[in-house]
Amino acid sequence: MAKRGKVRILDDDMDDTEVLHEIKGEDAIKLMALFTKDLNEDAILNALKLVRSSEPPEIKIVGKASSSKVAKKIADKWNELLTTLKYDVITGSTDNTLSLVQKILKSNHYGVDILPIQCQTSDKKMVRLFSKSKSYIDMVKTEFHESEEKAKIMPTKTFSNSQKRRSEDTNIVHVQAAKDDIKLKFVTNEGLVVNIYQKQITRVNVDAIVNAANDTLGNYGGVAEVISRAAGHEMERECKELIRVHRKLRDAQCEVTSAGNLRQKGIIHAVGPRWSTYQRKSRCLDVLIETIVNILKAAKANGFQTVAMPPISSGIFAVPKKMCAAMYLKGIFEFSKKCNLGSLKEFHIIDINDEVLDMVKDWYTKYLLNPACIEIETVLSKIPDTGGYSDDKRYGQAGYGPSHGKHDGKYDRNGREVAANAAAHGSTKIIRNFCEKTDIHIYTEDILRLINVDVIVVSEDGFIKGEGGLSKALLNAGCSKYRRNHKELQPKYKENRQTTVLLTPGGDKLPFTHVLHAVLRRQIGEQEDRFQSSLKTTINNVLIEANNLDYKKRKGISLAIPMIGLGSKPTEEIISKCCWSIKSTIQKFMQGTKNVCIKEIHLVNNTDQITKMLVKHFSPGMSHNMPPRPYSARPDDRDNYKPSRSMKKHETWVMDANDHRKQDIAQFTTAYTARPKQTGNLKIIEDEKDEGDEKCVICLSAFENPVELNDCKHVFCRECITGVFEVKPCCPVCGTVYGNVYGDQPREGIADIYIDDEALPGYDGKKTWVISYDFPSGIQEDFHPQPGKRYEGMKRRAFLPYNNEGTDVFQLLKRAFQQGLTFTIGTSRTTDKEGVITWNDIHHKTSRTGGPQKFGYPDPEYLSRVKEELASKGVTSTK
Repeated sequence: MAKRGKVRILDDDMDDTEVLHEIKGEDAIKLMALFTKDLNEDAILNALKLVRSSEPPEIKIVGKASSSKVAKKIADKWNELLTTLKYDVITGSTDNTLSLVQKILKSNHYGVDILPIQCQTSDKKMVRLFSKSKSYIDMVKTEFHESEEKAKIMPTKTFSNSQKRRSEDTNIVHVQAAKDDIKLKFVTNEGLVVNIYQKQITRVNVDAIVNAANDTLGNYGGVAEVISRAAGHEMERECKELIRVHRKLRDAQCEVTSAGNLRQKGIIHAVGPRWSTYQRKSRCLDVLIETIVNILKAAKANGFQTVAMPPISSGIFAVPKKMCAAMYLKGIFEFSKKCNLGSLKEFHIIDINDEVLDMVKDWYTKYLLNPACIEIETVLSKIPDTGGYSDDKRYGQAGYGPSHGKHDGKYDRNGREVAANAAAHGSTKIIRNFCEKTDIHIYTEDILRLINVDVIVVSEDGFIKGEGGLSKALLNAGCSKYRRNHKELQPKYKENRQTTVLLTPGGDKLPFTHVLHAVLRRQIGEQEDRFQSSLKTTINNVLIEANNLDYKKRKGISLAIPMIGLGSKPTEEIISKCCWSIKSTIQKFMQGTKNVCIKEIHLVNNTDQITKMLVKHFSPGMSHNMPPRPYSARPDDRDNYKPSRSMKKHETWVMDANDHRKQDIAQFTTAYTARPKQTGNLKIIEDEKDEGDEKCVICLSAFENPVELNDCKHVFCRECITGVFEVKPCCPVCGTVYGNVYGDQPREGIADIYIDDEALPGYDGKKTWVISYDFPSGIQEDFHPQPGKRYEGMKRRAFLPYNNEGTDVFQLLKRAFQQGLTFTIGTSRTTDKEGVITWNDIHHKTSRTGGPQKFGYPDPEYLSRVKEELASKGVTSTK
């Protein structure tokens, strides 16, 4: 409940402020512990001040009285964040449960990830754990119970105070496996001791641990992230240096770094094989054996005596777990037999789950009876090929998404290998010559494993902070130039609008020539139909930008679009709506664009659920079916509204007669001359650019007749930017709009404008703008989806408050109508009829009453929302 009252804040910039909202008690504790970054960002963005107190725990949102609605909205957002937290309870055997949990958090650097709260019971044995990730809670619980078991079996001795502290610390960080914990222990003929048991990887008392790494040492998910968090900055720095030297690691390659903050002597980063990469599965298993051998060789070369390895390749790399277990043993025996052990004495295979460990134990039992059972051919013959993803969630997703497809060596019509082995996966769908323009590939795959894809789409927030899963993956895998280009996209003052699409080159390390950064984020409380409108506008902008990239070369490009905008926990209904929006937008773009240079669109995702839904929507039987029903339907397509006699007619809008006149690019550009390099004894480092910076970002070739855009100062080849501006006069790098953007609205329509004395709900005492749109039936023109075919006419009405802000929106809507942006020709969302005039994602209030659910008033957020939608189409108060 919001509480308001006067409070004096000693801040020159915050005079006459009030406490606009308070959050107290346990909710305040959780927010301050786990969402500090979110709190600080929201306060800065909205010019508010936060006053935090730990005793009693409370957060006060302080600002001017005019910001009370904003403060309430922020508080609602924070309450929504609290509902996303994962929760569990630890019950100890003594009253020291909380103390032991806190030691575990401190030793593993989990302090910012998990919040422990003492349960209010008399014996204090129960502690509640809160975290954004269930994985962290599970790991703490495992370590807690291990520590208690260890304490039970340790002999009672007398220690000095310093010895006690050292013993306790060692007990937390280096918990030895009790005899009862070991599932299997054996010694090879050559003397290598092998232990199989459950343990968290950073907790094992060994000289070195193994990191199940990817080929770029990204460490942004799974066990790699767990190790990275515990090891800290120094290990990350060494990983980046390795990638700078090697660019990418090959399968089975192992590299060693220091262990950073961990007490081990080193970390062996091992890249296991992916099941989907190998057409011959026997070769995949052979590489897995090679990986195990190389791990042991690296340990020996670095003088390590004891090494612990988590399961390799059995998670998102999707090698079947039973096969992995057999290959681990095969690799151990092969190394032990063929290589001198040197310093190496023990090899531990550990995991926090027991599934793979039990499989290793079973294989060893079989091996004792028949050593040939772990040979590759035997294993392949006895275990059916699952052909898919092992849904292992020990540590969450390691990387952006799992690898599912099986490589079958197929090629496209131009002789190139099919991107990402798209045709191989069992649930893959390929639609040849979709709309007689392009090929659509739908499949599940890890984005970073794609091959022969020119352009990738990644979703971003308005500040381009790179915090999404795929965005992080690209930043980790990309070169320093890509990271620099990404940082330059970040706005200095105001965040980018929803649906904005910005362009950067892919750099030297990513498998893509270009990356399109699409600004799209679900807003708390946002209506689903409004979000779907934003999604469609974003995808349309993506297609426009991608299509422009081939203007000079005209060879055709391939575009990969992962599913964006689903949110953290999408329902099946939400997934279906997003899939339909993407399909309908692609279809509309293909039908309405004469020269399509996109030869392939890859709808690639990290889960089979999304892939199957996309396949369903693109199947022939769904092509003319009704779209998923919106949360609230608009009134009937034909609205025979007639203004009453009491209304006064104000004016009539018509289309701009020069709507398709090509704009002269010369008025927006200046001939560009490269600045001479700095000379003399003083070298200005910030002025130095890579040699590759003197290339056009569109064609990625050396500049030909370069021109500089007057406002944003970005430089392009004249031919490239001319081609872009013929479609949409916007800078492809930063989105700055030049001139007017025109749409495909039928030219014969008019809009009669009336002023009504009756006020709208929420705007008492104000008159009302009434817009009456009227379009006759006609024939589709060359720039429409189906030239030469008839389209049905329609009538619509819309209402705006006759106040300052409402009149501003009224003027913007007028310009949108004159530029042909308000309506388009397509498929009706309510009747599924094709060739009808439909709204073009600029929302109108078509009813006086009923609120947002009925497209009416009151709706205090409507005017600001529609201004954002107009701005995304280049219609702003400054243009």
